[in-house]
Amino acid sequence: MVDDPLRALLRGCHGAAVASWKSKSAASARAELIRTPSSAALSRELDFFGTSSKRLEVTDKAQSSSPGRNNVKSVAPTSADMSAAVASPTLEAALAHMGIVSPTAVQRRAIPAMRAGNDVVAVAPTGSGKTLAYAVPLLSELLSGSRAQHRSAPHALVLAPTRELAEQIGRVFTRLSSEARVNARIKIVCSKAAAAGLKAADGLIDIVIATPMRLVATHQAGAINLGRVAHVVLDEADELFAGNFLEQVDDVLASCGSQLKDGTRVHMFSATFPPAIETLAQGLLKKQKKIVIDGGAYGGSAAVGGVAARIEQKFMFVGGRGEQGKVMAVRGLLKEGLRAPILLFVQTKDRAAELYRELVYDGVKVEAIHADRSQQARMRAVERFRTGEVWVLIATDVLARGLDFLAVESVVNYDMPSSASAYVHRIGRTGRNGRKGTAVTLFTEEDRVLLGPVLKVAKVSGADVPEWALKLKGVRKDVVRRMEKRPPTRKRIGGPNRGSIGKRHKKEKRLESRSRTEKGEADSESTSDGKKRNSATKGKQTRRKKRGASDGLNVATSLEEEEYE
Repeated sequence: MVDDPLRALLRGCHGAAVASWKSKSAASARAELIRTPSSAALSRELDFFGTSSKRLEVTDKAQSSSPGRNNVKSVAPTSADMSAAVASPTLEAALAHMGIVSPTAVQRRAIPAMRAGNDVVAVAPTGSGKTLAYAVPLLSELLSGSRAQHRSAPHALVLAPTRELAEQIGRVFTRLSSEARVNARIKIVCSKAAAAGLKAADGLIDIVIATPMRLVATHQAGAINLGRVAHVVLDEADELFAGNFLEQVDDVLASCGSQLKDGTRVHMFSATFPPAIETLAQGLLKKQKKIVIDGGAYGGSAAVGGVAARIEQKFMFVGGRGEQGKVMAVRGLLKEGLRAPILLFVQTKDRAAELYRELVYDGVKVEAIHADRSQQARMRAVERFRTGEVWVLIATDVLARGLDFLAVESVVNYDMPSSASAYVHRIGRTGRNGRKGTAVTLFTEEDRVLLGPVLKVAKVSGADVPEWALKLKGVRKDVVRRMEKRPPTRKRIGGPNRGSIGKRHKKEKRLESRSRTEKGEADSESTSDGKKRNSATKGKQTRRKKRGASDGLNVATSLEEEEYE
Protein backbone atom coordinates (compact mmCIF):
# COMPACT_ATOMS: atom_id res chain seq x y z
CA MET A 1 0.00 0.00 0.00
CA VAL A 2 1.04 3.63 -0.39
CA ASP A 3 2.67 5.06 2.71
CA ASP A 4 0.77 7.58 4.81
CA PRO A 5 3.71 10.06 4.81
CA LEU A 6 2.92 10.87 1.17
CA ARG A 7 -0.56 11.99 2.09
CA ALA A 8 0.86 13.98 4.96
CA LEU A 9 3.34 15.59 2.58
CA LEU A 10 0.62 16.55 0.10
CA ARG A 11 -1.56 17.91 2.87
CA GLY A 12 1.43 19.71 4.33
CA CYS A 13 2.26 21.38 1.02
CA HIS A 14 -1.28 22.63 0.72
CA GLY A 15 -1.48 23.79 4.33
CA ALA A 16 1.92 25.44 4.28
CA ALA A 17 1.09 27.45 1.19
CA VAL A 18 -2.19 28.73 2.58
CA ALA A 19 -0.66 29.47 5.99
CA SER A 20 2.26 31.35 4.49
CA TRP A 21 -0.01 33.48 2.32
CA LYS A 22 -2.14 34.34 5.34
CA SER A 23 0.70 35.05 7.80
CA LYS A 24 3.01 37.05 5.55
CA SER A 25 2.50 40.03 3.34
CA ALA A 26 1.31 39.14 -0.15
CA ALA A 27 4.48 40.37 -1.86
CA SER A 28 6.92 38.51 0.39
CA ALA A 29 4.85 35.32 0.20
CA ARG A 30 4.77 35.54 -3.59
CA ALA A 31 8.53 36.14 -3.75
CA GLU A 32 9.16 33.12 -1.52
CA LEU A 33 7.04 30.92 -3.78
CA ILE A 34 8.96 32.07 -6.84
CA ARG A 35 12.34 31.43 -5.22
CA THR A 36 11.38 27.88 -4.20
CA PRO A 37 11.61 25.55 -7.27
CA SER A 38 8.83 23.19 -6.25
CA SER A 39 6.50 26.03 -5.33
CA ALA A 40 7.25 27.86 -8.55
CA ALA A 41 6.12 24.83 -10.50
CA LEU A 42 2.94 24.72 -8.47
CA SER A 43 2.14 28.38 -8.97
CA ARG A 44 2.81 27.98 -12.69
CA GLU A 45 -0.23 25.72 -12.90
CA LEU A 46 -2.38 28.69 -11.77
CA ASP A 47 -4.30 26.48 -9.40
CA PHE A 48 -1.97 25.97 -6.45
CA PHE A 49 -2.52 22.35 -5.38
CA GLY A 50 -5.96 22.48 -3.80
CA THR A 51 -6.39 26.26 -3.84
CA SER A 52 -10.01 27.13 -4.53
CA SER A 53 -11.27 30.09 -6.51
CA LYS A 54 -12.29 31.82 -3.27
CA ARG A 55 -8.73 31.66 -1.97
CA LEU A 56 -7.50 33.07 -5.25
CA GLU A 57 -9.90 35.99 -5.00
CA VAL A 58 -8.83 36.78 -1.42
CA THR A 59 -5.16 36.56 -2.35
CA ASP A 60 -5.62 38.77 -5.40
CA LYS A 61 -7.31 41.46 -3.30
CA ALA A 62 -4.47 41.33 -0.81
CA GLN A 63 -1.93 41.63 -3.59
CA SER A 64 -3.72 44.58 -5.14
CA SER A 65 -3.34 46.51 -1.90
CA SER A 66 0.23 45.37 -1.26
CA PRO A 67 2.87 48.11 -1.72
CA GLY A 68 5.50 45.59 -2.74
CA ARG A 69 3.68 44.35 -5.81
CA ASN A 70 5.87 46.16 -8.34
CA ASN A 71 9.01 44.48 -7.02
CA VAL A 72 7.94 40.97 -8.03
CA LYS A 73 9.08 41.30 -11.62
CA SER A 74 12.66 41.81 -10.51
CA VAL A 75 12.48 38.50 -8.64
CA ALA A 76 11.34 36.60 -11.73
CA PRO A 77 12.29 38.48 -14.90
CA THR A 78 10.59 37.35 -18.09
CA SER A 79 12.44 35.94 -21.06
CA ALA A 80 12.81 37.52 -24.48
CA ASP A 81 10.49 34.83 -25.87
CA MET A 82 7.76 35.90 -23.46
CA SER A 83 8.13 39.55 -24.44
CA ALA A 84 7.92 38.69 -28.13
CA ALA A 85 4.90 36.41 -27.73
CA VAL A 86 2.79 38.51 -25.37
CA ALA A 87 3.71 41.97 -26.74
CA SER A 88 2.00 43.59 -23.75
CA PRO A 89 4.10 44.89 -20.84
CA THR A 90 1.09 44.75 -18.52
CA LEU A 91 0.28 41.10 -19.26
CA GLU A 92 3.98 40.24 -19.26
CA ALA A 93 4.32 41.67 -15.75
CA ALA A 94 1.17 39.85 -14.64
CA LEU A 95 2.51 36.52 -15.89
CA ALA A 96 5.84 37.16 -14.16
CA HIS A 97 3.90 37.98 -11.02
CA MET A 98 2.41 34.48 -11.23
CA GLY A 99 5.84 32.90 -11.71
CA ILE A 100 5.49 32.33 -15.46
CA VAL A 101 8.58 33.84 -17.05
CA SER A 102 8.92 31.81 -20.24
CA PRO A 103 6.23 30.63 -22.70
CA THR A 104 5.66 26.99 -23.54
CA ALA A 105 5.95 25.81 -27.13
CA VAL A 106 2.23 26.13 -27.84
CA GLN A 107 2.05 29.57 -26.20
CA ARG A 108 5.03 30.80 -28.19
CA ARG A 109 3.24 30.06 -31.46
CA ALA A 110 -0.48 30.36 -30.67
CA ILE A 111 -0.48 33.77 -28.95
CA PRO A 112 1.06 35.68 -31.91
CA ALA A 113 -1.11 33.71 -34.36
CA MET A 114 -4.32 34.76 -32.59
CA ARG A 115 -3.14 38.35 -32.30
CA ALA A 116 -2.47 38.36 -36.06
CA GLY A 117 -6.13 37.59 -36.80
CA ASN A 118 -5.88 33.86 -37.59
CA ASP A 119 -8.30 31.07 -36.74
CA VAL A 120 -5.96 28.91 -34.67
CA VAL A 121 -6.00 25.11 -34.45
CA ALA A 122 -3.52 24.04 -31.77
CA VAL A 123 -2.68 20.39 -31.12
CA ALA A 124 -0.43 20.10 -28.07
CA PRO A 125 0.06 17.65 -25.18
CA THR A 126 -2.09 17.93 -22.08
CA GLY A 127 -0.51 20.13 -19.45
CA SER A 128 1.38 22.22 -22.02
CA GLY A 129 -0.36 25.52 -21.19
CA LYS A 130 -3.06 25.65 -23.86
CA THR A 131 -5.44 27.66 -21.66
CA LEU A 132 -3.03 30.57 -21.35
CA ALA A 133 -2.32 30.29 -25.09
CA TYR A 134 -5.78 31.70 -25.82
CA ALA A 135 -6.43 33.58 -22.56
CA VAL A 136 -3.52 35.98 -23.12
CA PRO A 137 -4.57 37.27 -26.59
CA LEU A 138 -8.25 37.55 -25.57
CA LEU A 139 -7.42 39.62 -22.49
CA SER A 140 -4.90 41.60 -24.53
CA GLU A 141 -7.72 42.82 -26.79
CA LEU A 142 -9.75 43.92 -23.77
CA LEU A 143 -6.71 45.65 -22.32
CA SER A 144 -5.92 47.52 -25.52
CA GLY A 145 -9.50 48.67 -25.99
CA SER A 146 -9.91 46.89 -29.33
CA ARG A 147 -12.98 45.10 -28.02
CA ALA A 148 -16.11 46.07 -29.97
CA GLN A 149 -18.16 48.73 -28.22
CA HIS A 150 -21.37 46.68 -28.47
CA ARG A 151 -21.81 45.72 -24.81
CA SER A 152 -24.99 43.78 -25.54
CA ALA A 153 -22.97 40.67 -26.41
CA PRO A 154 -19.84 38.98 -25.02
CA HIS A 155 -16.55 39.67 -26.75
CA ALA A 156 -15.40 36.05 -26.47
CA LEU A 157 -16.96 32.68 -25.79
CA VAL A 158 -15.09 29.62 -24.49
CA LEU A 159 -16.77 26.19 -24.74
CA ALA A 160 -15.66 23.21 -22.65
CA PRO A 161 -17.16 19.68 -22.54
CA THR A 162 -17.44 19.47 -18.74
CA ARG A 163 -18.38 21.75 -15.90
CA GLU A 164 -15.14 21.01 -14.07
CA LEU A 165 -13.04 22.10 -17.04
CA ALA A 166 -15.12 25.26 -17.53
CA GLU A 167 -14.59 26.24 -13.90
CA GLN A 168 -10.88 25.55 -14.19
CA ILE A 169 -10.63 27.78 -17.29
CA GLY A 170 -12.58 30.45 -15.42
CA ARG A 171 -10.04 30.42 -12.60
CA VAL A 172 -7.22 30.98 -15.09
CA PHE A 173 -8.99 33.94 -16.71
CA THR A 174 -9.94 35.45 -13.34
CA ARG A 175 -6.42 35.11 -11.98
CA LEU A 176 -4.72 36.59 -15.03
CA SER A 177 -7.18 39.48 -15.39
CA SER A 178 -6.80 40.29 -11.70
CA GLU A 179 -3.00 40.29 -11.90
CA ALA A 180 -3.06 42.47 -15.03
CA ARG A 181 -5.82 44.69 -13.59
CA VAL A 182 -7.89 44.19 -16.72
CA ASN A 183 -11.47 45.35 -16.27
CA ALA A 184 -12.83 42.10 -17.68
CA ARG A 185 -16.28 40.82 -16.77
CA ILE A 186 -15.98 37.04 -16.82
CA LYS A 187 -18.96 34.72 -16.38
CA ILE A 188 -19.00 30.93 -16.04
CA VAL A 189 -22.29 29.45 -17.26
CA CYS A 190 -22.62 25.85 -16.13
CA SER A 191 -25.85 25.86 -14.12
CA LYS A 192 -29.34 27.34 -14.06
CA ALA A 193 -28.33 29.75 -11.31
CA ALA A 194 -25.39 31.00 -13.38
CA ALA A 195 -27.65 31.42 -16.41
CA ALA A 196 -30.06 33.50 -14.32
CA GLY A 197 -27.15 35.66 -13.19
CA LEU A 198 -26.14 36.15 -16.82
CA LYS A 199 -29.58 37.53 -17.64
CA ALA A 200 -29.43 39.84 -14.63
CA ALA A 201 -26.08 41.21 -15.86
CA ASP A 202 -27.96 42.88 -18.73
CA GLY A 203 -25.35 41.89 -21.31
CA LEU A 204 -22.39 43.55 -19.54
CA ILE A 205 -20.18 40.49 -19.95
CA ASP A 206 -16.84 40.36 -21.76
CA ILE A 207 -15.98 36.66 -21.66
CA VAL A 208 -18.40 33.75 -21.21
CA ILE A 209 -17.09 30.29 -20.34
CA ALA A 210 -19.75 27.60 -20.66
CA THR A 211 -20.69 24.02 -21.43
CA PRO A 212 -22.56 23.56 -24.74
CA MET A 213 -25.90 22.33 -23.40
CA ARG A 214 -26.23 25.04 -20.77
CA LEU A 215 -25.26 27.76 -23.24
CA VAL A 216 -27.81 26.58 -25.82
CA ALA A 217 -30.56 26.60 -23.18
CA THR A 218 -29.50 30.06 -22.00
CA HIS A 219 -29.49 31.43 -25.55
CA GLN A 220 -32.90 29.94 -26.33
CA ALA A 221 -34.26 31.58 -23.18
CA GLY A 222 -33.07 34.94 -24.50
CA ALA A 223 -30.61 35.52 -21.65
CA ILE A 224 -27.60 36.02 -23.91
CA ASN A 225 -26.97 37.58 -27.32
CA LEU A 226 -24.39 35.73 -29.42
CA GLY A 227 -24.75 37.82 -32.57
CA ARG A 228 -21.68 39.97 -31.88
CA VAL A 229 -19.31 37.39 -30.38
CA ALA A 230 -15.89 38.07 -31.91
CA HIS A 231 -14.10 34.89 -30.75
CA VAL A 232 -15.23 31.33 -30.03
CA VAL A 233 -12.68 29.01 -28.42
CA LEU A 234 -13.36 25.26 -28.40
CA ASP A 235 -11.28 23.72 -25.62
CA GLU A 236 -10.97 19.94 -26.00
CA ALA A 237 -12.26 20.36 -29.56
CA ASP A 238 -12.10 16.65 -30.36
CA GLU A 239 -14.57 15.92 -27.56
CA LEU A 240 -16.85 18.81 -28.51
CA PHE A 241 -17.13 17.52 -32.08
CA ALA A 242 -18.05 14.01 -30.95
CA GLY A 243 -21.30 12.40 -29.78
CA ASN A 244 -24.03 14.55 -28.28
CA PHE A 245 -21.92 17.72 -28.20
CA LEU A 246 -21.74 18.07 -31.99
CA GLU A 247 -25.34 19.26 -32.48
CA GLN A 248 -25.11 21.70 -29.58
CA VAL A 249 -21.81 23.17 -30.78
CA ASP A 250 -23.30 23.56 -34.24
CA ASP A 251 -26.23 25.51 -32.77
CA VAL A 252 -23.86 27.81 -30.90
CA LEU A 253 -21.64 28.48 -33.91
CA ALA A 254 -24.68 29.15 -36.10
CA SER A 255 -25.81 31.86 -33.66
CA CYS A 256 -22.42 33.53 -33.28
CA GLY A 257 -21.13 36.42 -35.36
CA SER A 258 -24.28 36.94 -37.40
CA GLN A 259 -24.15 40.70 -36.74
CA LEU A 260 -20.40 41.10 -37.36
CA LYS A 261 -19.01 42.14 -40.73
CA ASP A 262 -16.23 39.54 -40.74
CA GLY A 263 -18.07 36.98 -38.64
CA THR A 264 -16.73 35.12 -35.64
CA ARG A 265 -13.20 33.79 -35.43
CA VAL A 266 -13.12 30.18 -34.23
CA HIS A 267 -10.15 28.66 -32.41
CA MET A 268 -9.68 24.99 -31.50
CA PHE A 269 -7.36 23.54 -28.85
CA SER A 270 -6.85 19.87 -28.00
CA ALA A 271 -4.27 17.16 -27.42
CA THR A 272 -5.70 15.10 -30.28
CA PHE A 273 -7.25 16.14 -33.57
CA PRO A 274 -8.45 13.16 -35.65
CA PRO A 275 -8.72 13.54 -39.45
CA ALA A 276 -12.54 13.44 -39.35
CA ILE A 277 -12.62 16.45 -37.03
CA GLU A 278 -10.02 18.25 -39.12
CA THR A 279 -12.36 17.93 -42.10
CA LEU A 280 -15.11 19.62 -40.08
CA ALA A 281 -12.71 22.35 -39.02
CA GLN A 282 -11.80 23.19 -42.60
CA GLY A 283 -15.43 24.05 -43.28
CA LEU A 284 -15.66 26.31 -40.22
CA LEU A 285 -12.35 28.17 -40.22
CA LYS A 286 -11.73 30.94 -42.75
CA LYS A 287 -8.11 31.84 -42.06
CA GLN A 288 -6.76 28.69 -40.47
CA LYS A 289 -3.38 28.51 -38.76
CA LYS A 290 -2.59 24.98 -37.59
CA ILE A 291 -0.04 24.48 -34.83
CA VAL A 292 1.10 20.98 -33.88
CA ILE A 293 3.41 20.46 -30.91
CA ASP A 294 5.00 17.02 -30.48
CA GLY A 295 2.64 15.48 -33.03
CA GLY A 296 3.78 11.98 -33.83
CA ALA A 297 0.86 9.62 -34.46
CA TYR A 298 -1.88 9.46 -37.08
CA GLY A 299 -0.40 12.11 -39.34
CA GLY A 300 0.38 14.47 -36.48
CA SER A 301 -3.17 14.45 -35.14
CA ALA A 302 -2.11 13.15 -31.72
CA ALA A 303 0.39 15.13 -29.65
CA VAL A 304 2.42 12.23 -28.28
CA GLY A 305 5.94 13.05 -29.39
CA GLY A 306 8.32 12.98 -26.44
CA VAL A 307 5.71 11.51 -24.09
CA ALA A 308 7.92 8.53 -23.26
CA ALA A 309 10.59 10.87 -21.91
CA ARG A 310 8.28 11.87 -19.05
CA ILE A 311 5.72 9.05 -18.81
CA GLU A 312 6.66 5.40 -18.32
CA GLN A 313 4.01 3.36 -20.16
CA LYS A 314 3.26 -0.24 -19.14
CA PHE A 315 0.80 -2.83 -20.45
CA MET A 316 -0.42 -5.72 -18.27
CA PHE A 317 -2.30 -8.75 -19.60
CA VAL A 318 -4.55 -10.12 -16.86
CA GLY A 319 -5.37 -13.34 -18.72
CA GLY A 320 -8.73 -15.04 -18.78
CA ARG A 321 -9.62 -14.13 -15.21
CA GLY A 322 -11.80 -11.27 -16.40
CA GLU A 323 -12.90 -8.59 -13.96
CA GLN A 324 -11.61 -10.42 -10.92
CA GLY A 325 -8.19 -10.54 -12.58
CA LYS A 326 -8.27 -6.77 -13.06
CA VAL A 327 -9.21 -6.16 -9.43
CA MET A 328 -6.37 -8.43 -8.31
CA ALA A 329 -3.98 -6.55 -10.61
CA VAL A 330 -4.96 -3.19 -9.09
CA ARG A 331 -4.53 -4.58 -5.59
CA GLY A 332 -1.13 -5.89 -6.61
CA LEU A 333 -0.05 -2.51 -8.01
CA LEU A 334 -1.09 -0.76 -4.80
CA LYS A 335 0.65 -3.35 -2.66
CA GLU A 336 3.85 -3.04 -4.69
CA GLY A 337 3.89 0.70 -4.04
CA LEU A 338 2.57 2.36 -7.19
CA ARG A 339 3.30 6.03 -6.65
CA ALA A 340 0.36 8.16 -5.53
CA PRO A 341 -1.72 10.22 -6.24
CA ILE A 342 -3.30 7.78 -8.70
CA LEU A 343 -6.01 8.37 -11.31
CA LEU A 344 -7.94 5.20 -12.18
CA PHE A 345 -9.96 5.23 -15.42
CA VAL A 346 -13.01 3.07 -16.14
CA GLN A 347 -15.42 2.84 -19.06
CA THR A 348 -18.77 3.77 -17.50
CA LYS A 349 -20.25 5.41 -14.41
CA ASP A 350 -21.65 2.07 -13.21
CA ARG A 351 -18.20 0.52 -13.32
CA ALA A 352 -16.79 3.49 -11.42
CA ALA A 353 -19.24 2.85 -8.59
CA GLU A 354 -18.55 -0.90 -8.63
CA LEU A 355 -14.77 -0.51 -8.53
CA TYR A 356 -15.10 2.06 -5.76
CA ARG A 357 -16.95 -0.50 -3.63
CA GLU A 358 -14.25 -3.09 -4.28
CA LEU A 359 -11.40 -0.82 -3.20
CA VAL A 360 -13.03 1.02 -0.31
CA TYR A 361 -13.67 -2.28 1.50
CA ASP A 362 -9.98 -3.09 1.05
CA GLY A 363 -9.15 -0.04 3.14
CA VAL A 364 -7.91 2.03 0.19
CA LYS A 365 -8.31 5.80 0.52
CA VAL A 366 -10.37 6.14 -2.67
CA GLU A 367 -12.97 8.46 -4.18
CA ALA A 368 -14.98 8.28 -7.42
CA ILE A 369 -16.49 10.92 -9.69
CA HIS A 370 -19.17 10.03 -12.21
CA ALA A 371 -22.38 11.44 -13.64
CA ASP A 372 -24.63 9.84 -11.01
CA ARG A 373 -22.99 11.88 -8.24
CA SER A 374 -24.11 15.43 -7.55
CA GLN A 375 -21.91 18.37 -8.47
CA GLN A 376 -21.23 19.05 -4.79
CA ALA A 377 -20.17 15.43 -4.22
CA ARG A 378 -17.85 15.53 -7.24
CA MET A 379 -16.27 18.79 -6.09
CA ARG A 380 -15.79 17.38 -2.60
CA ALA A 381 -14.14 14.26 -4.02
CA VAL A 382 -11.80 16.33 -6.20
CA GLU A 383 -10.87 18.57 -3.26
CA ARG A 384 -10.08 15.55 -1.08
CA PHE A 385 -7.86 14.22 -3.85
CA ARG A 386 -6.09 17.57 -4.24
CA THR A 387 -5.30 17.85 -0.54
CA GLY A 388 -4.08 14.27 -0.19
CA GLU A 389 -6.93 13.08 2.01
CA VAL A 390 -7.52 10.34 -0.57
CA TRP A 391 -4.84 9.12 -2.95
CA VAL A 392 -6.84 7.15 -5.53
CA LEU A 393 -9.50 8.82 -7.70
CA ILE A 394 -11.72 6.78 -10.05
CA ALA A 395 -13.07 8.64 -13.09
CA THR A 396 -14.61 8.20 -16.54
CA ASP A 397 -13.19 9.67 -19.76
CA VAL A 398 -15.65 12.56 -20.09
CA LEU A 399 -15.33 13.83 -16.53
CA ALA A 400 -11.57 13.37 -16.60
CA ARG A 401 -11.37 16.04 -19.32
CA GLY A 402 -12.03 18.59 -16.58
CA LEU A 403 -9.35 17.34 -14.21
CA ASP A 404 -6.08 19.24 -14.03
CA PHE A 405 -3.92 17.99 -11.19
CA LEU A 406 -0.30 19.03 -11.10
CA ALA A 407 1.05 16.24 -8.92
CA VAL A 408 -0.63 13.07 -10.27
CA GLU A 409 2.11 10.45 -10.22
CA SER A 410 0.33 7.49 -11.83
CA VAL A 411 -2.53 6.70 -14.21
CA VAL A 412 -4.12 3.24 -14.33
CA ASN A 413 -6.36 2.33 -17.26
CA TYR A 414 -8.55 -0.26 -15.54
CA ASP A 415 -10.61 -0.48 -18.73
CA MET A 416 -8.85 -0.27 -22.07
CA PRO A 417 -9.37 3.16 -23.71
CA SER A 418 -11.90 3.00 -26.54
CA SER A 419 -9.61 4.95 -28.90
CA ALA A 420 -6.09 6.23 -29.35
CA SER A 421 -7.39 9.72 -28.59
CA ALA A 422 -8.81 8.62 -25.24
CA TYR A 423 -5.49 6.96 -24.42
CA VAL A 424 -3.55 10.17 -25.10
CA HIS A 425 -5.88 12.23 -22.91
CA ARG A 426 -5.80 9.68 -20.10
CA ILE A 427 -2.05 9.29 -19.78
CA GLY A 428 -1.66 13.06 -20.17
CA ARG A 429 -3.10 13.48 -16.68
CA THR A 430 0.36 12.57 -15.33
CA GLY A 431 3.85 13.79 -16.22
CA ARG A 432 2.72 17.42 -16.36
CA ASN A 433 5.01 20.46 -16.41
CA GLY A 434 8.19 18.43 -16.74
CA ARG A 435 7.36 15.94 -14.00
CA LYS A 436 7.78 12.19 -14.35
CA GLY A 437 4.79 9.85 -14.34
CA THR A 438 3.66 6.26 -14.86
CA ALA A 439 0.77 4.94 -16.98
CA VAL A 440 -0.37 1.32 -16.57
CA THR A 441 -2.94 -0.20 -18.95
CA LEU A 442 -4.73 -3.45 -18.03
CA PHE A 443 -6.21 -5.55 -20.82
CA THR A 444 -7.92 -8.90 -21.34
CA GLU A 445 -8.56 -11.10 -24.35
CA GLU A 446 -11.73 -9.16 -25.21
CA ASP A 447 -9.68 -5.93 -25.45
CA ARG A 448 -7.61 -7.19 -28.39
CA VAL A 449 -9.67 -5.14 -30.86
CA LEU A 450 -8.93 -1.90 -28.98
CA LEU A 451 -5.29 -2.72 -28.29
CA GLY A 452 -3.86 -2.06 -31.77
CA PRO A 453 -4.46 1.72 -32.05
CA VAL A 454 -3.33 2.27 -28.46
CA LEU A 455 -0.10 0.33 -29.00
CA LYS A 456 0.58 2.33 -32.15
CA VAL A 457 0.39 5.60 -30.23
CA ALA A 458 2.55 4.17 -27.44
CA LYS A 459 5.17 2.98 -29.92
CA VAL A 460 5.30 6.33 -31.75
CA SER A 461 5.63 8.16 -28.44
CA GLY A 462 8.79 6.18 -27.74
CA ALA A 463 7.40 3.69 -25.25
CA ASP A 464 8.94 0.24 -24.90
CA VAL A 465 6.17 -1.89 -26.41
CA PRO A 466 6.78 -5.68 -26.16
CA GLU A 467 7.41 -7.50 -29.43
CA TRP A 468 4.60 -10.00 -28.88
CA ALA A 469 2.13 -7.12 -28.68
CA LEU A 470 3.29 -5.67 -31.98
CA LYS A 471 2.82 -9.06 -33.65
CA LEU A 472 -0.86 -9.28 -32.74
CA LYS A 473 -3.15 -9.79 -35.70
CA GLY A 474 -4.62 -6.52 -36.93
CA VAL A 475 -8.30 -5.64 -36.97
CA ARG A 476 -10.26 -4.02 -39.80
CA LYS A 477 -10.64 -0.24 -39.54
CA ASP A 478 -14.44 -0.37 -39.64
CA VAL A 479 -14.41 -2.72 -36.64
CA VAL A 480 -12.10 -0.36 -34.76
CA ARG A 481 -14.36 2.62 -35.51
CA ARG A 482 -17.41 0.69 -34.36
CA MET A 483 -15.67 -0.30 -31.13
CA GLU A 484 -14.65 3.32 -30.50
CA LYS A 485 -18.30 4.40 -30.64
CA ARG A 486 -19.62 1.37 -28.78
CA PRO A 487 -17.04 -0.20 -26.43
CA PRO A 488 -17.44 -3.88 -25.50
CA THR A 489 -20.01 -4.85 -22.91
CA ARG A 490 -18.15 -5.92 -19.80
CA LYS A 491 -19.12 -8.09 -16.89
CA ARG A 492 -19.92 -6.56 -13.54
CA ILE A 493 -16.97 -5.75 -11.29
CA GLY A 494 -17.31 -7.92 -8.20
CA GLY A 495 -15.23 -9.87 -5.73
CA PRO A 496 -14.89 -11.05 -2.14
CA ASN A 497 -15.75 -7.79 -0.43
CA ARG A 498 -18.33 -6.78 2.13
CA GLY A 499 -20.81 -5.73 -0.50
CA SER A 500 -20.73 -9.04 -2.32
CA ILE A 501 -20.74 -10.93 0.99
CA GLY A 502 -23.86 -9.06 2.02
CA LYS A 503 -25.53 -9.89 -1.28
CA ARG A 504 -24.49 -13.53 -0.94
CA HIS A 505 -25.89 -13.57 2.60
CA LYS A 506 -29.22 -12.25 1.31
CA LYS A 507 -29.23 -14.88 -1.41
CA GLU A 508 -28.53 -17.61 1.13
CA LYS A 509 -31.41 -16.34 3.25
CA ARG A 510 -33.74 -16.45 0.27
CA LEU A 511 -32.62 -20.00 -0.54
CA GLU A 512 -33.02 -21.03 3.09
CA SER A 513 -36.51 -19.56 3.23
CA ARG A 514 -37.41 -21.27 -0.01
CA SER A 515 -36.01 -24.55 1.31
CA ARG A 516 -38.00 -24.15 4.52
CA THR A 517 -41.16 -23.52 2.54
CA GLU A 518 -40.55 -26.50 0.32
CA LYS A 519 -39.81 -28.63 3.39
CA GLY A 520 -43.05 -27.50 5.02
CA GLU A 521 -44.96 -28.38 1.89
CA ALA A 522 -43.23 -31.77 1.84
CA ASP A 523 -44.11 -32.38 5.50
CA SER A 524 -47.69 -31.44 4.79
CA GLU A 525 -47.80 -33.80 1.87
CA SER A 526 -46.20 -36.51 4.01
CA THR A 527 -48.79 -36.05 6.75
CA SER A 528 -51.58 -36.15 4.23
CA ASP A 529 -50.13 -39.27 2.66
CA GLY A 530 -49.83 -40.85 6.11
CA LYS A 531 -53.43 -40.15 6.90
CA LYS A 532 -54.45 -41.61 3.57
CA ARG A 533 -52.35 -44.71 4.23
CA ASN A 534 -53.84 -45.12 7.72
CA SER A 535 -57.34 -44.72 6.33
CA ALA A 536 -56.62 -47.26 3.62
CA THR A 537 -55.19 -49.70 6.18
CA LYS A 538 -58.23 -49.38 8.41
CA GLY A 539 -60.49 -49.93 5.41
CA LYS A 540 -58.64 -53.09 4.49
CA GLN A 541 -58.87 -54.39 8.05
CA THR A 542 -62.64 -53.73 8.13
CA ARG A 543 -63.12 -55.53 4.85
CA ARG A 544 -61.08 -58.48 6.10
CA LYS A 545 -63.20 -58.73 9.24
CA LYS A 546 -66.40 -58.68 7.23
CA ARG A 547 -64.98 -61.25 4.86
CA GLY A 548 -63.91 -63.37 7.81
CA ALA A 549 -67.34 -63.18 9.41
CA SER A 550 -68.95 -64.14 6.15
CA ASP A 551 -66.61 -67.10 5.76
CA GLY A 552 -67.42 -68.28 9.31
CA LEU A 553 -71.14 -68.16 8.59
CA ASN A 554 -70.67 -70.21 5.46
CA VAL A 555 -68.63 -72.84 7.34
CA ALA A 556 -71.29 -73.18 10.08
CA THR A 557 -74.05 -73.62 7.51
CA SER A 558 -72.05 -76.30 5.77
CA LEU A 559 -71.60 -78.26 9.00
CA GLU A 560 -75.31 -78.03 9.81
CA GLU A 561 -76.16 -79.43 6.40
CA GLU A 562 -73.76 -82.33 6.93
CA GLU A 563 -75.37 -83.15 10.28
CA TYR A 564 -78.85 -82.99 8.76
CA GLU A 565 -77.95 -85.43 6.07
